[in-house]
Amino acid sequence: MIVILGAGIWGLAAAFWIKALAAGTGKTPPELLILESSGAAGGKIRSSREGDFLIESGPSSLEETIAEL
Repeated sequence: MIVILGAGIWGLAAAFWIKALAAGTGKTPPELLILESSGAAGGKIRSSREGDFLIESGPSSLEETIAEL
């Protein structure tokens, strides 16, 4: 069994690729356990509806400033 800590975008991507790579070999995919401390998957990425509008938010949403590179 492979344990993945966190169901944010990286944890979900890791689970996807582990399963995809195993499927490409013809072997039985490993059993995965994804552990998440919050009540929902997706990390800081969220979607919500406000009337007819879909609101997408993430780690940089609505920040007043973003550090210049």
